[in-house]
Amino acid sequence: EKLRTSWDLTEKVVQCLVRFDLELAAATLRESADSEMVELLKQLLCNLEVYRPYLPTTLFQFENEISTNVPIPGASGGEVAIVFTDIKSSSLCWETAPEAMARALRSHNSVIEWCIDNYRGYEVKTIGDSFMVAFSSLVDACSFGLQVHQKLLETMWPAELLTIPICRLDKLGDWCGLRVRIGIAWGDVLVETQRVSGRSDYFGPIVNMAARIESSCVPGSVAISEAAYEELVSISKAWCSSVPELLSADCFKMPPVELRGIGIRTLWALVPSSLQARSIAVRKELGKDNEISIMSVSTTSRSSLQESG
Repeated sequence: EKLRTSWDLTEKVVQCLVRFDLELAAATLRESADSEMVELLKQLLCNLEVYRPYLPTTLFQFENEISTNVPIPGASGGEVAIVFTDIKSSSLCWETAPEAMARALRSHNSVIEWCIDNYRGYEVKTIGDSFMVAFSSLVDACSFGLQVHQKLLETMWPAELLTIPICRLDKLGDWCGLRVRIGIAWGDVLVETQRVSGRSDYFGPIVNMAARIESSCVPGSVAISEAAYEELVSISKAWCSSVPELLSADCFKMPPVELRGIGIRTLWALVPSSLQARSIAVRKELGKDNEISIMSVSTTSRSSLQESG
């Protein structure tokens, strides 16, 4: 039994190390009762941290590796979901607690990358602490966004980061750590291959709209275009049972917002239904205190979706 426990612990730590996520590896060790194995692995982590600047870069090939086994969305035509993410008040976090923010950013990136892989996304690029991701499936894109918020809430953040007002744990537990905005637009895009990297990049009005939607999103929620919402309604009957993350969400219409360079548009907000305090806070910020949820796992909201479709 002890051997099995040690093996399981080692396997979990190794999974963190292949992505060089030392913060998550350390958190895994703190949760273990196998003191002997913990001490050995702690020494390994310490050595990796100290000697990292002197080790060959080939050892870190997984750290910045981008999944290549996902078909390129839109390469053969068809509509694509473009997603942008961004951290709210990241500059303030860097200025207030730079060392804690550096660790927090690694944890943030690990969550985003895990969700990209889990929902078959194509990581287009990172710009500072922002991600641009493409999805062939709009349902996958929305599920990705909802899961990112859930995983970020479950992340073990550095204690110093949690002293920053915007990152503090709230009384109801629906807010903790970095707050992220996620914007999604759905439609036709232009796909081009970058000469140097060989990666695909995306251009066109939908890309611009997704970026503007992200900027207009309430942190802690997912904002989607009206075209994306209409597409979700049309396919909800076929996908409800296979994507529970998407169904387990509050969805409400946002007040008309002016997107820079695009004009006034109607957007929709998604919040995981497990985070009811957050959902209420987002509705209040949007002036939607009394808005009835449209998307939920409840029988009532399923009926609403079916009637809308």
